[in-house]
Formats: sequence, C-alpha cells, structure tokens
Amino acid sequence: MQNKQHYRNLVKKEFAKLSQEELLKRSTALVNKLSKNQILRTAELVMVYLPLKDEVQLQTLFSQKKQFYIPNISGPTLKPVKLYENTPINAEKLDLIIVPGCAYTKEGVRIGRGAGYYDRFLVGITIPTIALALSFQIFPELPQEKHDVLIQEVISE
Repeated sequence: MQNKQHYRNLVKKEFAKLSQEELLKRSTALVNKLSKNQILRTAELVMVYLPLKDEVQLQTLFSQKKQFYIPNISGPTLKPVKLYENTPINAEKLDLIIVPGCAYTKEGVRIGRGAGYYDRFLVGITIPTIALALSFQIFPELPQEKHDVLIQEVISE
C-alpha cells in the first residue's frame, strides 16, 4: 500500500481535472444526498468546513435552517466557532460534524491534509461525523495510523 501523500496527490490531480461548474454540480448532488440523511435533518448545530478548491463544495448546504459552525485553528488546536460571528461553542453541543478530507474508504478511514487537526479534535467526541466524497476520493483501503479517527459515515456519489 502507498503512503498517505500518494493518495493526496492522486486526489488533487483528479480535482484539477474538474471545471468549477462540474465540481459545483457534483458537490450539489452530494449535498442533496446529505440533505436526505436523518442525522442532518434533525441537527440544529452543524459544524462544516469552508471548502478549498480541491474539496467538495458546501455552499448549497447553507440555505438550510441550521446554525453553522466552522473550524478555527489556533496553534495545534481546532475549535468550532459560529459562522460569521466567530463565537466559540463547546464541541459536545454540536449535533453533527461534516469533516473534510482528501481520501476515504467506505468504512470511514480518512486521509486529511496531514496536519492532524481533525484527528486531534475528534478524539473522544461522540457527535456523529459525516464526510462527503466524490467517486475518485473513495479507495478500497488506505494507510491508517493509530491516531487516525474514523468517520462514522461517508456519503459518496
């Protein structure tokens, strides 16, 4: 099996092949699929990420009547803050965390960008976690280290 950087590079190349329109179209389809998920439907306080150009885009999710929180990174720590207000919240009060990443398995193994912020943040958290992934982000298996935290559900195309 290849190292994590190999998978990051593969996925980055696939994202680079997509036009902005295609990325938004495919991302919107994933957000629509997520919108049918019972966990999201009942969630009020949702932590999301502000997507980079090589991540599933979440803009269409913001039309839902939810309170959204985003990651605020300070030193080695990631803390959720309210979108547009920067007001912190205790992570345990969240109803759902939508986790970004580069590559996933259907079983929830996740490769992020390599800094470990989400792995440190998610340790011991019992809140549901969901990742959205385009088809080329899903692999049968990925390298996993003992500090890696599994995602509870991966929604893909």
